[in-house]
Amino acid sequence: MMLIVVGRIFLNVLSLSLSGALIGMLILLIHPLTEKVFRKNWNYYIWFLVIVRLLLPVQFGPAFLGGIDIGSQFVRTEAVSTEAMKNPLGNEGRETKKDAADNETSETEKNTAGNGNVETMQYVEGISSVFQVQNVFGDGDLAGKTETGILPMLLLGIGKIWFLGAVFALFIKLWNYRLFIARLKQDSIPVTDSRIMKMLQELSARLSIGKIPAIYESVSVFSPITVGLWNPIVILPKEERDMVQYRMILHHELVHVARRDLWVKWLWQILLCIHWFNPIFYLINRRMNIACELSCDEAVLADLTNEDRKVYGNVLLNMAQKNAVYVKSEFSTTLMTQKSDLERRLNGILNYKKQTALRWLISTCVLIGMLFLVACSNVDVSSSESYDEGNRGDSSTSDLEKEEDYEEFTVGEDKVNESGEAWQAYEDDSLLAKEDVCDLWQAVNYKGGGNDVTVSKFALNGSDSVRIVYADEDTDVKIDSSFQLLKGKFKIVHIAPDGSVLTINDTGEGINRTVTMKKGRNVIKMVGQGAKLKELEIKFSGFNESKFENIYYTEDEEYVDKFIMEEMKARTIKKEKVMEVLSLMDERTASQAFSILVLQAAKQRENFTTDELHEIFAYSDADSSVHWLEVSVSCGGHEPLSADAVFEFMPYMKRTLGKRELMKVLSKEEFFEGLKGCIPYLNSEELEICLLDYFESGGSMSPSQFAEIKEYLEESTIEKLDEFLP
Repeated sequence: MMLIVVGRIFLNVLSLSLSGALIGMLILLIHPLTEKVFRKNWNYYIWFLVIVRLLLPVQFGPAFLGGIDIGSQFVRTEAVSTEAMKNPLGNEGRETKKDAADNETSETEKNTAGNGNVETMQYVEGISSVFQVQNVFGDGDLAGKTETGILPMLLLGIGKIWFLGAVFALFIKLWNYRLFIARLKQDSIPVTDSRIMKMLQELSARLSIGKIPAIYESVSVFSPITVGLWNPIVILPKEERDMVQYRMILHHELVHVARRDLWVKWLWQILLCIHWFNPIFYLINRRMNIACELSCDEAVLADLTNEDRKVYGNVLLNMAQKNAVYVKSEFSTTLMTQKSDLERRLNGILNYKKQTALRWLISTCVLIGMLFLVACSNVDVSSSESYDEGNRGDSSTSDLEKEEDYEEFTVGEDKVNESGEAWQAYEDDSLLAKEDVCDLWQAVNYKGGGNDVTVSKFALNGSDSVRIVYADEDTDVKIDSSFQLLKGKFKIVHIAPDGSVLTINDTGEGINRTVTMKKGRNVIKMVGQGAKLKELEIKFSGFNESKFENIYYTEDEEYVDKFIMEEMKARTIKKEKVMEVLSLMDERTASQAFSILVLQAAKQRENFTTDELHEIFAYSDADSSVHWLEVSVSCGGHEPLSADAVFEFMPYMKRTLGKRELMKVLSKEEFFEGLKGCIPYLNSEELEICLLDYFESGGSMSPSQFAEIKEYLEESTIEKLDEFLP
């Protein structure tokens, strides 16, 4: 009986596999054209037609265009199949009804006696009908072999091999995935950088991600990796990067999370195990993976300037140049691709174009045509009987998703100072009423937007504001809260405008409390004293923004909106504070703040580091900011930049004036190397301006050096520079 079921399923799988292969080959055939004309999203989602074909065992028959009929019905009656095999030429040699009935009875008894199973015999005879051949040329060898059951039994054997192969393929994939997760767990630690966490929350909100992924870093990976279905986790390489690159990398990975690409990968890998015998699907697998990454690249590029796209391309190049065997899994997404695919991704970056109405119309028409062909592309080698494909879903979860497995979750516990203000704040209301202070803040799956704050795992020593409310009048707000305290002390409090502190919840039990937001500044804070807890929930009701003057989610947001302009006017801003909140400022404000900081640094004979300048140029109007840097360098307040630094900063400059002033911050000794590196970012006019500035300020260049850059210069430029050359 088991063989019968396996055989029937295999014939249906074979039918779907051939139909899916036809669709896949059609997409591969038109792909060189669609890749150039249509959006990357379209070229990725078109592969879903193959998945849909494999999931829906619907047969439309060969009457439709594209239908291919390899066999007739799946199981035919024994009488019909026997008659067809014995009489391939029609009426000639036809036996009488009595003889035929006697032969059928004799054949039935013989098979029943030999196998002990009438159903098996009927199934074998039924499959014989699928492979029946009318011997119109008089050769009866094939018919004879089929009649004796060689082909049916061979098909049953193939079905058994298919079933074992599918189980083995799935086992290997799941086993490798388990090893992959175990390897990641060994040295993955939570990211605690507040700048990255804020960036994560901002991007998640923009992409409408309800459950913010946890962020870890590991020395085992050389490229960002995303794993997990229900609880996605992003693992970053443990290396130093500027915040601009971090934002691009996180944006790419969060696009995967928002689009549920991991769910697609799991589903496709299960289908690949079922259709392991079809070589076309392995080619489709590779093309689908690169299409997925190109589609995510497109989503990231839509928010970038031309200069930022060059930075994004450099991120891909830097990863590819590591020449490392990076950790990967079929059930994960990663920013890194094979070097053979890198050129395609870089071309996508360089040739990025926004969707036009005409292209949208054409791509829609092509998609409709493809849907019609999918409906008609049918390879029928089995019956139209429906069957249960089994459990195609994924009930397993990533081992990495079980945060409890991380014994070293609170890796910063050694930073807890039991005599410091962060520890004392729990008992001291006067400290609570001041700015937040904490020496330990770690969270897994933290969500703080909207009207809810949820954390699956949390460690806190000190205070952390979750809502800062400026009320025009006394307003009641309902707050539901609960948590499970594992260690230390933890509470949720309300701080009124007069500095008085009201404890909302310090037991962890589910509490619904109405809190009056007094006229003025109100703060809802979480306070911990060596606290370690899980399943924290804070839900606000009645937080209608129209009822309040302002609502802020962090002290940094409040500082940028209410206080930084006042401090800028008074020239009292501090560099450390500005760098913390830089990502929350608009470009103009960030540039104004930098101009003040440059003047302060010049007086104190301090220099900005390369990393600090990276952040400033990324979040400010870079062309305006570099002006103030150039002023400081020309006045001797800031040291000139190196050629490498100028090369890194040039992609931030959007206008000719900014590029010109950036070249001026080079020392004369570094100018030539800096100019050579920046030539790809300078047009002929900008190149001429930079060279004239350099020579007019007393710079010099040897004939051999000039020869290296001469090919990039216009004839008119060369004539203007003749008087400066030896």
